[in-house]
Amino acid sequence: MGKSALIGWYLVKNYILNPFLRKFRRFLKLIAAGTALVALVIVLLALLYTPLPQAEEAGGLHEDMRAWLVRLGLGR
Repeated sequence: MGKSALIGWYLVKNYILNPFLRKFRRFLKLIAAGTALVALVIVLLALLYTPLPQAEEAGGLHEDMRAWLVRLGLGR
């Protein structure tokens, strides 16, 4: 990088980016936490409703697991 690009990056970082991040840091953390939580729920639901070949051969989910999922409102 040239000298002018480094100076430009320094100015943008210190006078535009950092004040914005400082002002909205809490809000950005909440967005990141919410996004992570939604992704985790999507992955868990995908794993829950993906039929496994071994489970199909054995007659589906174990009855205790099925009852637990129904109690949580996630079972069919």
